[in-house]
Amino acid sequence: METSEEKTKRKFTAYLRRPIWTYQYSVFYVNREDSGNLLEDQKRFRRELKRKFPDQPFLVRVQTLQRGASRQAYLTIYTTQQTAGIEALAKRYFPSEVNVPGRAVTVDECEVKAHKIMTQKPQDLAKLLGDVRIRRYGVINKHLLEGHEDASE
Repeated sequence: METSEEKTKRKFTAYLRRPIWTYQYSVFYVNREDSGNLLEDQKRFRRELKRKFPDQPFLVRVQTLQRGASRQAYLTIYTTQQTAGIEALAKRYFPSEVNVPGRAVTVDECEVKAHKIMTQKPQDLAKLLGDVRIRRYGVINKHLLEGHEDASE
């Protein structure tokens, strides 16, 4: 029987393996301690992403980053093109100061990332975000993904 953890990994990687993602953004808090508020802080930002970019799909994932002894929660956002205005949107709707680096990604990079997710133990988000129900990923404008299949199919 498939566990909830396995199902989440399977479903997220199926989205990630679709050969449409060409750009990746990350939203990092400048002050790492603020990242404990990510689950609440991201809500308005994600709503505005959907409203401002209705013709563009976004695959959003909550992740953690370990730098030295410090751990931080952040968002990774995959999308189909470089998106002017996404950094300004994040800076406007996150209540704390954030950095929003972006970079081009290839289908192969997405496949490598999907493989790592499937083979590694999930990050313990509860350590940073508390013992609450955490949705690790979400798809904004999901209807735009119809007809785009997993690259491994």
